Amino acid sequence: MWTDRKKSKFAAWQDQNPKGTFKQFYAEKLSKALAGEKQHSSIGPSLKKKGLHKTPHIFSKLVAGGLKPNDMFVDFGCGTLRVGASLIEYLEPDRYVGFDIDEKILDVGR
Repeated sequence: MWTDRKKSKFAAWQDQNPKGTFKQFYAEKLSKALAGEKQHSSIGPSLKKKGLHKTPHIFSKLVAGGLKPNDMFVDFGCGTLRVGASLIEYLEPDRYVGFDIDEKILDVGR
């Protein structure tokens, strides 16, 4: 979900990188977190300490909406698998597919 704050951060970044894409912005932002230079809510030890990797509210909504263990789930923008971890545990084997725009972010999820 795009907030005005996120839009303005991307716009400010684009002012400095006029030919830059959103993929580059996203990768740069998360790369700093991966390198320990900056914190990000979807990466790091605080994610597991706070239990955010389980994201029960999102997972519960999906199940309440009718998601069954034998369904196929394709997660576009899965990031570091905050929701994906719960889905992988819930779904039958080979029923979850996650995509993200940056391989480094997927590596963190793995």
